[in-house]
Amino acid sequence: MKAITLNSGSIDGSNKDFVFAQVPLQVFWQGQKLVKDASVNGYTLSGTTVTMTEAPETGDHVEAYGVY
Repeated sequence: MKAITLNSGSIDGSNKDFVFAQVPLQVFWQGQKLVKDASVNGYTLSGTTVTMTEAPETGDHVEAYGVY
């Protein structure tokens, strides 16, 4: 797996939408793997856009990985 570049999405405590350079297969927030389509501690995926169930706070780390 390779890290995928985050193209857009402010980590500011209110934003839940993040756009990556490629479609992510795994998404992590503060090192914890999120579960796709989970209502708690999860995210949904539409193309390369990840919508998290909660907004990361300023200073939090969001990362994604895929096979490319």
